[in-house]
Amino acid sequence: MIEKRKKIVGGKLIILKAYPDRTSLTKVKLQGDFFFHPEQKLALFEKELTEKDNLKERLEQLIQKENIELIGFSVEDVCELMSEIFTQIETVWRLIPYSEQEAAVNMAIDEVLLEKIAKKEAPPTIRIYGWKPSAVTIGNFQCLNDEVDTEQCLESGVDVVRRVTGGGAVYHDNFGEITYSMICPEEFVSPNIKQSYEQVIYSIIKALRKSGIKAFFKPINDVLVDGKKISGNAQTRKKGVFLQHGTILYDVDVEKMFSLLKVDKIKVSDKFVQSVKKVVTSVRNLTPDISKEDIILALEKYLIEDKNYEKGSLTPDEKLMAKNLAI
Repeated sequence: MIEKRKKIVGGKLIILKAYPDRTSLTKVKLQGDFFFHPEQKLALFEKELTEKDNLKERLEQLIQKENIELIGFSVEDVCELMSEIFTQIETVWRLIPYSEQEAAVNMAIDEVLLEKIAKKEAPPTIRIYGWKPSAVTIGNFQCLNDEVDTEQCLESGVDVVRRVTGGGAVYHDNFGEITYSMICPEEFVSPNIKQSYEQVIYSIIKALRKSGIKAFFKPINDVLVDGKKISGNAQTRKKGVFLQHGTILYDVDVEKMFSLLKVDKIKVSDKFVQSVKKVVTSVRNLTPDISKEDIILALEKYLIEDKNYEKGSLTPDEKLMAKNLAI
């Protein structure tokens, strides 16, 4: 769903919610604190909004034919927002299929794509990836020494890197985790933080449900199954660009996780480990017969399903910039 809002003269608000299917719209809903008379003609008005060609002329003809009154907004206001919506659905996204990189490279790619998209030098991009070797990422505002046992990470061959997004320290297991990033112009998502999380996370939920896992969104940024966390997500907005990345736990090793993260000494106890297992779950724990590849393909499908897209890869320039930034 694409949502566009506009404050007009007098402080009135109009909202357009458009439901895309690749390069077309299946329906558009018009909402706000305006008046539309007669109300029963609103469906006819909304139906016209699904087609781009000659929109203004068609709306004006409909208004005249059906004796419609727009009170508090105008045809021009609606057409302005619809122009933004049609531009968005005509935009070709890039889908980068699953690959595995070192932690510093993974995070550098996100930063490079954010910069490129801000300069309109790259298309909006979705990528699915893994971590090789396993890694710990810390939030943009965290203190490394307070959160991570760096000596244990070094001994275990686990990378440590800082994310551009906020939140807490996260362990990314090479086998047990699937990660995604979505990076696009900020106007492509809701300005409301909770709603924008939900827009993206709904794709994760659909991918899990396709695999027989009854997942649900827990605001502001988690996915739960039977009250247990299976996905965490984080986002940032910089230079007019929206970046959200998150994880699906395919498998989880609680003991390994807490050997790398700094928590109270109670972490070594069986009681503590068992308490964590009560609030965290994984795909393998729920559906052992579902492969990691199945989840990856489902995630790709639902992250991109309503978008005009092409499969692609990083450009040579993007690869070089990420390599240099990761050093």
